[in-house]
Amino acid sequence: MALKFLIVDDSKAMQTIVKRILTNAGYADHDFRFSDDGEGAIREIVQWKPDMVLLDWHMPGISGLQVLRKIRELEIKTKIGLITAEKNASSIEQAKQAGAVFVIHKPFTNKDLQESLIPALAGVSTPSNKAISTKEIIFPSPTALSMFISTITGERVKVEQVKSHDVTKLLYPCKIALYGNNDKQIRAVQVLDSNLTERLSELFASSVYRGQAFDDKLLTKSFLRSLTVFGATCHDLKHNRELSLFKTYAMPKLIDKVVKLNELSGDDRLDLKFTFSDGDSGHAIFYIENTSDNA
Repeated sequence: MALKFLIVDDSKAMQTIVKRILTNAGYADHDFRFSDDGEGAIREIVQWKPDMVLLDWHMPGISGLQVLRKIRELEIKTKIGLITAEKNASSIEQAKQAGAVFVIHKPFTNKDLQESLIPALAGVSTPSNKAISTKEIIFPSPTALSMFISTITGERVKVEQVKSHDVTKLLYPCKIALYGNNDKQIRAVQVLDSNLTERLSELFASSVYRGQAFDDKLLTKSFLRSLTVFGATCHDLKHNRELSLFKTYAMPKLIDKVVKLNELSGDDRLDLKFTFSDGDSGHAIFYIENTSDNA
């Protein structure tokens, strides 16, 4: 299902620039509409209900801040990000309090916009592909993960939820990733089989670090970058924030703690299959860490 983007700016040139960046970032097949002013933006949001609004601050008529406040007053859940020349810290804080999910300052780069969209769109999913909720953690939406990988690398990778995978049949050595918040408690753990680890490392290295010689250091850096995407698409409801990558380590062979994952089901575990453009695939398992256990 296509996402709906509303680009609001009184400059036609800026509308074109923002759409071009989104198109080049992998959103070409999604739906776009445009508005030149705040009043028109409110009408489009009320009637069309876009998933993401990219909103200018200073426009004829009402300002972007007034648009934010009106949409929150109407209790419409559309995500709104500001792209603005406004630099006043107090004003920016008002915008965030009014509901802006991010603020990008003009002039901005492709990377600025793409990286702001990753956490902003983290909760967006289709009715048939909902984010998986467990206790206080919302696991990644497969749709969101697929979009974010495409946004950063330019390659389409199909991500789908699958039935619980027998951990004894994972391709070893595996990688373990630990995610949490500023309280330093581990909220979620991810196990990635060797094939997925290798493919993500190569994919992010070839697209993000173009022109640099591939070596073990660069591949490791690329793999860690891919894991930040997973963290950005996990959400801690209790603390109202996305999760951050804390630590990774290698698991050269099966260990008892991982075998116990076969006993988990339902909301405590999410199994994902990643299929790359050449048909190759890999598996990842997310689960909620028992904070009484050692990391």
